[in-house]
Amino acid sequence: MMSFLAVSRALDRTGFPRLADSETEARKFALLRVVVGLLLAWRSGIIARDAVYYFDPTFIVGRGWPLEAIAGGTQFMLSLGLVFGVLPRTCAALLMLTHAAFSVWTETYNLAPMLLVPILGAIFVLDSGRLALHGRLRLAPPPEQFRAVYLILFLAYAGWSFGAVLNHVRDPYWIQGRTTEVMFINSYLSEFYGLFRAWELASPGSLHAMSIFVGCAQTLFQLAMIPLMLSVWGAVYVRVWGWIFILGSVVDLQLSLLPFVEVVMWTTVFVPATWLAWAGGKAQAPASAADSLKWGGSRYRAAVFTAGYGTLSLLFFTNALLAVAAGRPQPAWYASAVLFYAGLGSPNVFNTLDLTMGDRWTVLTRIDGERSELVPFDGPEGERLDYLRSDLLYFGNSLRWRREMIFADDLARFHQPGGLGYARAYRVARYDHLRRGGLAPERYQVTVFRNYAADRAGLTAPACYTPRKIYEFTLVIGADSSVARAADANEVP
Repeated sequence: MMSFLAVSRALDRTGFPRLADSETEARKFALLRVVVGLLLAWRSGIIARDAVYYFDPTFIVGRGWPLEAIAGGTQFMLSLGLVFGVLPRTCAALLMLTHAAFSVWTETYNLAPMLLVPILGAIFVLDSGRLALHGRLRLAPPPEQFRAVYLILFLAYAGWSFGAVLNHVRDPYWIQGRTTEVMFINSYLSEFYGLFRAWELASPGSLHAMSIFVGCAQTLFQLAMIPLMLSVWGAVYVRVWGWIFILGSVVDLQLSLLPFVEVVMWTTVFVPATWLAWAGGKAQAPASAADSLKWGGSRYRAAVFTAGYGTLSLLFFTNALLAVAAGRPQPAWYASAVLFYAGLGSPNVFNTLDLTMGDRWTVLTRIDGERSELVPFDGPEGERLDYLRSDLLYFGNSLRWRREMIFADDLARFHQPGGLGYARAYRVARYDHLRRGGLAPERYQVTVFRNYAADRAGLTAPACYTPRKIYEFTLVIGADSSVARAADANEVP
């Protein structure tokens, strides 16, 4: 087995945080396990609920239920195991092995499930029965095991960030220092886009200067996160800028669970346990020979986890550097299931594709005679409405729809029967009809808009923000409407 004590002593010579004692750390970790469970329960529960209306049913023993809804309900129950401490290690292991695959299957995979994979692995390794309704209280792992596992979590996040910045430095928006400003004025990504658009109108130079500063600080953070941790002041920069980046995302950027998962990650690694652990316990006594035997299972799990993820992280960094040096794309094996489902990848986010998603959108309206009612999907300025708080509607439909529109040569043809845009609109309308318990057929008007908030096309603010109607069509949704019929484009408006 590897020497965790040797790893801990090596970390003592860096800016990596030290731990107070095992018992206090175990309590902090139990609290974070509950938070992870709540996040996963919220995500899985909403996907399960929405899958009932979004997917076609499969008939089992005479009853029709979408398989995606059943799988989502299973993920929800496993998440509650983390929340209430019912077989938490088993639940963490099962979620680690299945949640990414579930997300891929339901087309909701994103950076949050990716980052959750190593976190769930850490819960499987380190949880010792605190805050648990069922299961025995076990001896907390020694501090050096906590530190070794936290190091792996940090390396996974650093690798993830390193892969992202390698994509950033090739993107024209990033090179020009425009990424942050365009992101904040994007009605699809920013909660307070109106405030930043007003800032641009009042003082475009200062907004651009802020964007350049954030881009430079973020590049340093993502590119040199590991070497910065070798010194005390470098570690201070990593901690502080990490919190600025993460909390800024929580407040303004609409990234679903991702910022909250990053809060859990950063808290796990950097927040002292004494800030979070509840009172009433006492420090764990020094280990005896009998205690060493009890730690055996924990030590074995920690060794396998740290050695496995350490090897995969080294493979990831090495290949990423070689790819940059050789100026070639990642090889085919890099996208293998092992690295992908281990949560190690190079996210291509907040680059041209994401920044221009706010330039094209659709507005769906229910029509009932002279009355019309907005479907809470996209708003008139392209802003997200209530339905897009669901990962199923956001990642599974809206985000894909907007990216597809970027590459559509003719948005009108793209939204005619047989086109991908038509099928996406149909599924949203059908979802709305079924969720509201509609029985009689309903007519939906779908209007396609675009502006030039990111692209600009020679326009200046505020003209570049003005929505322009491109195309309009209607759908009729009734009790016999199905996803399969929309995909086959058998229904004509």
